[in-house]
Amino acid sequence: MPIIHSMPNCDAPKPDTYTAVNQMFIFRFFAVKRIDQNAKPECKEVQATDLRSAKLQLVRDYILSLATQIPVKAV
Repeated sequence: MPIIHSMPNCDAPKPDTYTAVNQMFIFRFFAVKRIDQNAKPECKEVQATDLRSAKLQLVRDYILSLATQIPVKAV
């Protein structure tokens, strides 16, 4: 079995955990109403910290497909 050697990279920047944990994103979805069989896809936008939280805001009423995720600071 080969031996894998790794060296610590002290020059690599460490992530700012406070920013990474609390960063807000804008999630855009293509959404179709669940109860309307003739519904056309529409664009829905929500702000959340992660994809799961964003989906939970819309999943009750819509079938979702993720279109994009944008950091709020970039907008």
